[in-house]
Amino acid sequence: MTYDKTMADGTRIEAPRFTYRVLDSVPVVFQLFEWLLVIVAFQYADVRFGFVAAKVAWIGLSVAFALYFGVRVSNAQWRFFEDPFKNRRWRLFSYYLSPVISGAVVFGLQHLVKQMVAAQS
Repeated sequence: MTYDKTMADGTRIEAPRFTYRVLDSVPVVFQLFEWLLVIVAFQYADVRFGFVAAKVAWIGLSVAFALYFGVRVSNAQWRFFEDPFKNRRWRLFSYYLSPVISGAVVFGLQHLVKQMVAAQS
């Protein structure tokens, strides 16, 4: 797919590389939100009805989401930086901060679901 601009006289202006990187990664954002939506559905079944299978499912999906998020962060780093693991700051981000972010998102969603169920009661 091209994001280049074609002028009226037929000349073509090439889009910056950053434009390609951002717009090509848009489907990944939707994939991440799909994961979170499924996790929230299982969290709701767990909190509302107390299904043990739902608890096992959302915990397993949360682990899978964390791994998927980590792979996507690593891929993004390799797109933007020559070797991100040579730099100490990016290595610390990948190993420590990225898993904490994904865990915080799932933990926050769990509390949001609990508040939704409490509001419905």
